Amino acid sequence: MDEKKIVKVFIRPVNHCNFMCKHCFVDKELLKKEELSLVDTKKFLELLAIKFSSVYVRFHGGEPTLVGKAFYKEVFEYQSLLSKKYGSVFFNTIQTNGYFLDEEYIKIFIDGNCSIGISYDGNHNDVLRPYSEEVFNRICLLKKSNARFSAICVETQKTINNVFDTYEWFKSKHIHFKFHPVLPRGFAKYDSSLVLDIDNYVSKITELYKIWLMDKDCDIRVSTFEEFVRIKQGKMFKKIWFERNRFSLNSDGKLYVYGYPNEKKYSLGCINQLSSLEDIFLLPNYKKLQFDIESLMLKKCNNCSVKDICRGACICSSFLFDGGEENISYSCNLARRTFEEVLKINEQVEEDSLLKRIGQYNKYVRDIYEGL
Repeated sequence: MDEKKIVKVFIRPVNHCNFMCKHCFVDKELLKKEELSLVDTKKFLELLAIKFSSVYVRFHGGEPTLVGKAFYKEVFEYQSLLSKKYGSVFFNTIQTNGYFLDEEYIKIFIDGNCSIGISYDGNHNDVLRPYSEEVFNRICLLKKSNARFSAICVETQKTINNVFDTYEWFKSKHIHFKFHPVLPRGFAKYDSSLVLDIDNYVSKITELYKIWLMDKDCDIRVSTFEEFVRIKQGKMFKKIWFERNRFSLNSDGKLYVYGYPNEKKYSLGCINQLSSLEDIFLLPNYKKLQFDIESLMLKKCNNCSVKDICRGACICSSFLFDGGEENISYSCNLARRTFEEVLKINEQVEEDSLLKRIGQYNKYVRDIYEGL
C-alpha cells in the first residue's frame, strides 16, 4: 500500500470529560467545554478525501461520546457520500471511557464500521478510574452486540506487581487488550505513587511476555506483546510523526499534528481558513515542531543502544504530551530498557525458529515465524 496516499488523523470533538481519572494527560486548564462543529468536521473530512485514498480516523478527546449520537450519525453518513464522490475509504475507531455506550450508540458505531477502544484496567480499574462496574457492564454489552472492541489497560506502580493476575483476568473475560505504562505527565506528574519504577516495570512486563510467548491457551489479542515479538535490531519499531501523514482536528476547530497538550503553541490554524491540506507542510509551525523534535533527537539519541529501533519515537511522543526534560528523559529510559530486554528474549525466539523449535510457542508467534 502506498503510504503517500494514506493519512491517519485524530478528530477530538470535545476536550472535556465526565470522568476525572488520576492519570489523565489533559491538564485542568485545557478541559474547556467546547464542541467541534459539524461544519468544521465535514470540511476536514472532505479535504482528506480529496488528497488521500485511505483515511484512518480516530475519535478521541476528552471523552468523545459527549458530543452526542447525532454527531456520529451525520459524520458516518457524510463519509459514505465522500467515498462515492472521491473513491476514498474511511476506517474509523473511537477511544472512549465507555460510560455512555448504550445499545443505540453501539449500533451507530457498528453501522459506521467503527472499532471501539475502551479505557479499562481490568481487575484494578478502581485504582485510576471511577464507575468500574458500570463500564464493565458496557463491555459486556459490546460483546453481546458483536462489536469490534479492545481495552487499554494502564499499569502504575500500584498495580504492576500484579500484572500476571491482570493478564489472567482479561483472558478469563475474553477481552482483547493492550498494556500501557503510566507516564509522568498530566495529573500523574503530581502523584509519585503512580509513577512506575522503570526497572521493576521492565522486569514484570518482560517476564509476562515470556509467559505469553509459550501460552498456547491464550485466545485473545494482547497488542503489547504482538508488538514486542516483531522487535528486531535495526528495524524501526514505529514511524514517528513527520515520516507519515498525520493531523488532528481539535475541539477548538484548529488543526495540529497530533493535537496533544504541548502542541498548543504549534497550531496549524483554523480548518475553516484552509482550502487545501497541501499548504500545511509549508507552515512555519509545522516546520518549527519538526525542528524542535529533531533537535532533541540529535541531542539524546546518538549514544542510545536502541536508536535504530526507536529512532526518536519515545522523544516525539513524550514531547507532544509534555515538553519537559524530566518527562522526556523518563520516557527515553523506559523505552530503552524495554527494548533492550525484549531484544534478548527475541534472540532466543529467532534461534528456536531457525532450529525448527517454533512449535513450542503460541499461535500468534508461530504464524509470524512460519510465514517468514
